[in-house]
Amino acid sequence: MESKEEFWLSAIYGLHTIEQRKNMWEELTQLHRELKGPWIAMGDYNAIQSWEDRYNGNPVMKAEIKDFTDFLDNTGMIELRYVGREFTWTNSHVHNKIDRALEQQNNPKPFKFFNNLTEHKEFEGIVKTTWEMNMQGSAMKRVWLKLKRLKNGLKQLHKEEYSAIHEKITIIRGSYRGFRCK
Repeated sequence: MESKEEFWLSAIYGLHTIEQRKNMWEELTQLHRELKGPWIAMGDYNAIQSWEDRYNGNPVMKAEIKDFTDFLDNTGMIELRYVGREFTWTNSHVHNKIDRALEQQNNPKPFKFFNNLTEHKEFEGIVKTTWEMNMQGSAMKRVWLKLKRLKNGLKQLHKEEYSAIHEKITIIRGSYRGFRCK
């Protein structure tokens, strides 16, 4: 199919250690700020994004995924859908997903409300403080503004408290592996 649409393409090869990849994340973040128009960054990142990206091997630690998840959070890049194997690298025992195609997302992520937030000790305070704020405009506009601020407060609470929940579970499971019930 012929198309006249132009886009940027970055071919990625991430180095093998967390420390060696730090420069790559900085450069990609800078590119995200500078490039105008559609952008695809694809290749071998040599990094995993979550605990689901590894099968067998050592438990996934937060340090392994921090730079990648920070990059995605800071830029809003999203992974393109793909067809094929779930894991892109293996040594016949450990399987990792380290190859990806990411694209610039034009629209912000939709807000998702998680019921577990209601049980957090700060939840009611965030709702109360937000709802008691004075807003200007019609009644409907004031409600809209309060909901928008509430969304931001709840997103921040979720990020601070629950964003690394899978990694925390993996760490806890790993600490229990040495115990045996008699």
